[in-house]
Amino acid sequence: MNRTHRSALTLCIAATLLQGYIVVPKTETGSAASVSTVSRTVQRPKYGALFDSEAARSMNVLQRLKVRRERDALRPAAPPPPTVYHTAPTAAAGVYLTASSVSNKEFFNKTMDRLAAMTGAALVIDVKGSFVYFESDAPLAAEMGLLKQMYDLPTIVTEARSRGIYTIARYIAVKDPSLALRKDDTHIRHPVSGRSVGAVWVDPAQETVLRYNREIIEDLAATGIDEINLDYIRYPTEYGLESVGLTGEEKAEKLNAFLRMAREAINSRNPRVKLGVSTFAILGWNVPVNFPYLGQDIAAMGELVDIVSPMAYPDSFSIHSYYDPAKNKGSRPYHLVYRTMTGYRELLGPNAWKLRPWIQAYNLSPQLIRDEIQGVFDSGACGFTFWSAGNLYENAYAGMKGMKRPDHCVIKVPFTP
Repeated sequence: MNRTHRSALTLCIAATLLQGYIVVPKTETGSAASVSTVSRTVQRPKYGALFDSEAARSMNVLQRLKVRRERDALRPAAPPPPTVYHTAPTAAAGVYLTASSVSNKEFFNKTMDRLAAMTGAALVIDVKGSFVYFESDAPLAAEMGLLKQMYDLPTIVTEARSRGIYTIARYIAVKDPSLALRKDDTHIRHPVSGRSVGAVWVDPAQETVLRYNREIIEDLAATGIDEINLDYIRYPTEYGLESVGLTGEEKAEKLNAFLRMAREAINSRNPRVKLGVSTFAILGWNVPVNFPYLGQDIAAMGELVDIVSPMAYPDSFSIHSYYDPAKNKGSRPYHLVYRTMTGYRELLGPNAWKLRPWIQAYNLSPQLIRDEIQGVFDSGACGFTFWSAGNLYENAYAGMKGMKRPDHCVIKVPFTP
């Protein structure tokens, strides 16, 4: 059999093998014949007797492919990857650290160890105040010399996540003297006279303010931080209403423009990052008196953010007001936190589940701190963050010892990096 006939025979064998039979060409005289003149008889394979070595190799390859397909069809599908869980934003319980405390390795590591021993712990870090404290190449901040890296934020986030700690970036928004001093077009100005109220606060809806902050927030979201909490997202209270010249509603619209910018900046780099706001506790008690000064429309903010954090510090309330031990349940810290939270629940309506307040860690005993925590839980909320300007938390850690969140609280949620 010459090479041409052998190749034709191989093709016939390959084409019919999967059907369980082969076609064996033969001529009347038993000698080699062209493919067009052969007569065909169907026979069952008789290995070794009917095929030359090339045909046998073709058969073996196809047999192996058939067996492999049948085996793969019976093989169970690979199991899905295990679900990774992380602290739920509204159930987080954490402490706040200044940029200086974060850069102090010994203090920072001790704080991380304390938090890692808790369930549902959170760490709040200063990322922007008068300067930008994490690594960023935001153009406007770089141009003005406002980049002052004090720690490696992506590394901190990675370590915290590996230890079950939720990370929150505290971001000072509208009180920005560094920007105001360098760009006087950013000042809050009277809408009629154009007079500036000073080089401390900036107009939250002014073009340069929005661009400057957008560039920083984009870089911040890219670090993988879990949440960005905007502080000083309000108008100043040290100036009279006539000095600013805006109604509460006009102030609210400008603040909400800043929030929309922040949301867009986050979504452009890392939509997983949550957005939160820190707000005045007194709005949970009396909106008509305080809203015109602050411009914080809590219901509107609740639609734009993921977390609402009223700053429910007992020491911020007048000592002889808001609490009557003869009428009010529990201690003064308990009542002030509880009443602030229930007032906020009314303001937020269907978004009340987004509440996670700031509570006080200074000037209180462990028992009074436990009372604050109980006020949070009794109001229906599940988490909180502690504020201490000096980052002193021994009484707070003692107050949290043995803490048990209410049964309705979900502490861990599925997490996708």
